[in-house]
Amino acid sequence: MDFSTPDNRPVTPIPSTGKSIDDLYREQQESESSPSGRSSNGASTDQGMAHLHALLTKGPSEKLQRAQSRALAQKQCYSRANQIRTNTYNKEFQVFPFLALPTELRLAVYFELLVTNDRLVVTWRGPRKANKQQKRMYTGILRASKQCRDEGLTVLYGENIFDMEEICNRPLSVAKPFLKHIGPHNASLIRIVIAEYSAAAEELHQLDPVNTPTPTDPLSTSEKPQSHLTLSFLTSTLSTFNIILSHLRALALNIIPYGHDHATQDLMRQQAPLVVNNMRARVAWLDTKNNPERLGKVVEGICERESGLVKADYWKDVDAWVGFWWSSPFMGREWVVYKGVRAREEGDEMEGVE
Repeated sequence: MDFSTPDNRPVTPIPSTGKSIDDLYREQQESESSPSGRSSNGASTDQGMAHLHALLTKGPSEKLQRAQSRALAQKQCYSRANQIRTNTYNKEFQVFPFLALPTELRLAVYFELLVTNDRLVVTWRGPRKANKQQKRMYTGILRASKQCRDEGLTVLYGENIFDMEEICNRPLSVAKPFLKHIGPHNASLIRIVIAEYSAAAEELHQLDPVNTPTPTDPLSTSEKPQSHLTLSFLTSTLSTFNIILSHLRALALNIIPYGHDHATQDLMRQQAPLVVNNMRARVAWLDTKNNPERLGKVVEGICERESGLVKADYWKDVDAWVGFWWSSPFMGREWVVYKGVRAREEGDEMEGVE
């Protein structure tokens, strides 16, 4: 038979060997059973097994090595912690006995960790640092144990300065969210409070004490501001923050000069309405009002009206009662302090002398 491709080229037929399929199968079996055939197949098998053995014995990858080292380190930490817990008094383990220190030394450590070098402003979001450059507070020690927490909280809230800002115009609605953030018990541990009071608001009260707005109930939700300072108002306002006035170690108020609050605008409209829109005349009027002697008279009027408040010097009567060196931005202002705590402590000192 002739074979041809689609392009009519002749195809040479494959020569026939004259062997059947059975003969070919028999020859293959004989070749595989011969020594030469076994050696070739065995070599290929050995090569495959060697490659598989190399894969199995190959070291772990870099990621697996890192995971193994982390797991081993964690296991060692757990083992070490269990040993420390079960051998607390064994001298072999270098564990510092912090709670074995005297109370005075522990309080010094808490002071270093939990007291910042500036005031904490009272806000509706809780205490906030007055500036970003303040010393960091390490509150993690409060989670070490219940005893550390109880001792540390007395330092955290008892030694830091809490700033109420302009207290007579502070919305009373701040107290509730503030207490929600820190808790009533922690608020009761506060011992140092500073605040501001407007000289213009005091003069408005002295000019017309009858018509000065005075909310009778500081616990009410009214946002109407208090325009003058009284001890009863201080007591009620602080109580809304769960702070007891008689428990404070220091309560200091600095007098805001004229020109830095809304009360100055009201006073200007009453006494000199023509200078409101005249910048040069306005500056001259404010310079006259901010005369040191005039501001001193304003402070004297406050102290005469409220016998529990006394005129104070910043360095002697305010800075001396703070546990750290505090450079207040208001040190140049006039200051008024609550003398209730101070009078009690001075009486205790006199009894000790006797």
